[in-house]
Amino acid sequence: HNDLVFDVFAGVGPFVVPALMVGCTVYGNDINPESFKWMTINLKNNQPKKSSNQYYVFNLDGREFLQTIVLPRIENYQQEIKNDNEKKWCLSNNKIVILMNLPEIALTFLDVLSEWLSTNIEEKEQWILPIHIYCYTFSKADNRDEDIRMRLKSILPNINDEQITCRFVRQVAPNKDMMCVRIILFNKKNTDEILSTEKTNNKDEEEEEEEVPAKRFKQDSSE
Repeated sequence: HNDLVFDVFAGVGPFVVPALMVGCTVYGNDINPESFKWMTINLKNNQPKKSSNQYYVFNLDGREFLQTIVLPRIENYQQEIKNDNEKKWCLSNNKIVILMNLPEIALTFLDVLSEWLSTNIEEKEQWILPIHIYCYTFSKADNRDEDIRMRLKSILPNINDEQITCRFVRQVAPNKDMMCVRIILFNKKNTDEILSTEKTNNKDEEEEEEEVPAKRFKQDSSE
């Protein structure tokens, strides 16, 4: 609820329609004019009457949609939340979702993100909401997870293993599986948890180190 959802290859809306129905603000895009037409109709017919959440529909190439709609809107939205304490409090548990369900070529569109992530890094580090990217792809490799990670890192070299998870979707042909890779960006909560855990561990280690000499002293004195 209240997540911001972008679907780069939305078709007639199988992802954005349910997202709108549960209370998300959705941006759907498809380059096919017929898909664009029916997505618009489906969103209109299924929008909850009492919902204040909105939908936006585009008929653009996926790369253009990412460059001109998705990334600028994410920047503005993150800035809005960072500068508004009420929004920061209300939406702190929410996320931004980017869906890319075009398995044959979806991974290749991520090069747009690679360039974007390398700019205004300090500003992006202050963002509140994590970004979850769900990108569908095919794999014929024996180790599908490793295959996808290698291909992904050639496009997004600064992404680490902890930010990536892969799951099997279905087999589409013998020795050809559809997979969904999730990439999580700006997961500040996770970073805070890690830092908190490290502080706790360090404190425990310090306490242990303080206790050790005392134990040794008692042993020595008893001897």
